[in-house]
Amino acid sequence: MVSVVIPHYNRTGLLKETLDSIHRQTYSHWEVVLVDDGSSESELAILRKMENSQTRIFCRNDGLKGPSRCRNLGAQHALGDYLLFLDSDDLLAPWCLESRVKLVSADPGIDAVILPVALFRKVPGDLLEYWNELKGDDDKERFVISDPVWQTSSPLWNKKSFLGTGGFDERVMYGDDGELHLRSLLTGKVLRKYSDQLPDAFIRRADQDRITARSDKEILESRRVRLAVGSELMHSHGNDRLRSLWQSQYVAECEFLLFNVKEGQAPSQTIFEDWSTSWPSFRTGRSIFRKYIQIGWRTRNKYRLILRIARRLAMVLCPRDFFPKRPPRELLMPQATASMIQKHFLSA
Repeated sequence: MVSVVIPHYNRTGLLKETLDSIHRQTYSHWEVVLVDDGSSESELAILRKMENSQTRIFCRNDGLKGPSRCRNLGAQHALGDYLLFLDSDDLLAPWCLESRVKLVSADPGIDAVILPVALFRKVPGDLLEYWNELKGDDDKERFVISDPVWQTSSPLWNKKSFLGTGGFDERVMYGDDGELHLRSLLTGKVLRKYSDQLPDAFIRRADQDRITARSDKEILESRRVRLAVGSELMHSHGNDRLRSLWQSQYVAECEFLLFNVKEGQAPSQTIFEDWSTSWPSFRTGRSIFRKYIQIGWRTRNKYRLILRIARRLAMVLCPRDFFPKRPPRELLMPQATASMIQKHFLSA
């Protein structure tokens, strides 16, 4: 049996579409484990009406608020042999569970199969865009430099294997799936990619700003936590190459604060302090980069040319891994594939 684990918070309108896509599966041996994260009473009343023999509902009433805690609780309550994590506004293709179970059953030594997922706005197939490309460079390096190869709904996990990872790190508010997948790769989990398969999960591209783009105090602190958790992982399981690449995450965070957060000078100082404490051996490169950021705070509003020159010098003088180059990705799916997918959903 497959347990589809869904965290939920005040989104019953879209959730109905999500559940409908699961009910249309060609594979019948599944359950939904839905974990509510503190929705309003009116939303909970609607949610309870969705409960049935294949959909069980739980409410998070302990631990940290957020999808990581809900997913971990869902995994603990799951009755299935396999786990698929799905957000409450995303959709599954009718063939999703059947094809994934066939793949994982044919290779019993693996911990998870990884399949392509695609983006959509209203109906799957209306965007010709994969979430990311499964083919390509070293998976560990891509996750380290925030080029995540796959996302939350891409794997079908063996439940025992997932629980053996320790689950999602509940301290991490965003990037929690990337942290889990990188940790799984570094600790020897066997995650088999099937890049030649049709996309079978569809991630809704919302018009509103993403949570990761917000700059309130809570989000800034969560970004800092992510750096700390990642540094712990690199120290315990990374090699020299990955540890060097990880410095680019501190670079990216300081530049995010410089270019996106009006009152970001104090938080950037905190990031530099954390960076110095966690990675004292990168002192020289960090000092050069810090000088560029200091120039940036003085010039970003009036003297953009000076800021661009300072950044270019930093890129030349700092270690190359501080500014890793990402190769272009082929993210567009064939029009025929998108049309076929869209036809399935429009005819449902």
